[in-house]
Amino acid sequence: MPMLNIRRYINMADLYFWAKDWFWSEYFWLPPTTSWADLQRNGTTFYPNASDMFIPIPMAFGLFVIRLLWERYTSWLSIWLNCC
Repeated sequence: MPMLNIRRYINMADLYFWAKDWFWSEYFWLPPTTSWADLQRNGTTFYPNASDMFIPIPMAFGLFVIRLLWERYTSWLSIWLNCC
């Protein structure tokens, strides 16, 4: 049975954290005088979070399914009326 190369996994973890830090760099995404800490919610300002999408995304999926069902079961009507 081959031995696990622990050094490889440590390097992959380092690579992951480096890529994450690079992607979310304040220098890349924000103006020079702004940091991520400035974008936290407090009593006077409101900034959206990713968790705000928990309701709209399932609702959009539900509307999409309703549209598919509507088009599937009402297309015979447009053919029957010979309009479209």
